[in-house]
Amino acid sequence: MTTARKLIEEIKEDEELREEVQRAILNQDLLNLPADFRAFVQRQEAFNQRHDDFVTEIREYHRNWERKYNHDVEYMKSFTSTSVTRDELPLLAAKMGLEYRRSLSRQEIVNMALSLAQGAPISGDFESFAKANIIFMAGRQGEECYVPVEVSFTADLRDTGRAIRNAGFITQATGAPALPVVASVNIDHRILDEIKTGKVYYHNVADPTETPE
Repeated sequence: MTTARKLIEEIKEDEELREEVQRAILNQDLLNLPADFRAFVQRQEAFNQRHDDFVTEIREYHRNWERKYNHDVEYMKSFTSTSVTRDELPLLAAKMGLEYRRSLSRQEIVNMALSLAQGAPISGDFESFAKANIIFMAGRQGEECYVPVEVSFTADLRDTGRAIRNAGFITQATGAPALPVVASVNIDHRILDEIKTGKVYYHNVADPTETPE
């Protein structure tokens, strides 16, 4: 007579016998449990992947929206600051000891860039110069001079660099002196030395986003 221990050994060694015993002892739901569990794990992994993809997509959308929003806000701030600065040009000139005469048109500025490029296509620094925010003519002790004004909501080293570069280009193109100016609502502390040493003149613009009392 087969002992229990011997039967167990036979079941372990005989796969067909083991499956017969399982079918005899376990119901179909229990037999299907390993396969069902594997299928559940696969579905869960697929769901987790879709969830991760969705979260990644939402985060990317938020980053793009935030970048666009910040860009649009900065553009509007700079645009409005430029508009305010244009209205204050006679005051700006007077504060510098100058007599305001007129602002150069975009065509006049582009013509300067063309003369600097000497027949080559306008690109690089010359193209940047052609897009200068404001350049106006002024009188100083009987002589004519130019004032390139770089405007932004917060003036930084890029603004002072462009203003100083533009002044050099103007003198190169016209032979007349040019006085670089930056105009802004706020100021980056890194440009304070350039203002204090007179490399560039600073004009403070009233915050266009604030409502007057």
